[in-house]
Amino acid sequence: MHFAIGSPTKLDSGQWQWIRNGVPASGPVAERSVMFLGGQDGPPSLGGRFDLLDLTGMAAYRITIPTSELKIKLR
Repeated sequence: MHFAIGSPTKLDSGQWQWIRNGVPASGPVAERSVMFLGGQDGPPSLGGRFDLLDLTGMAAYRITIPTSELKIKLR
C-alpha cells in the first residue's frame, strides 16, 4: 500500500494477493479510514481499516491494521 501523507492522510494505491489451496487471488485495496500519527513526540505511526476488493470491485474482505510504528522509510 502507498499513502499520500497530508491532512488528511489517504491511501494512494494498494494491491493484495494470496494463494489458498493452490488457487491465487488478488485485487485492489480500498480505504475505509486511515490514521497517521505524525511522529512529533516519537516515531510516525500508521494504521486503518481497508477493504480488499475482488476483480469486480466488490469487497471480498474487510481488514483492520492497528496503528503501528513505521520502522523503515521507503522512497
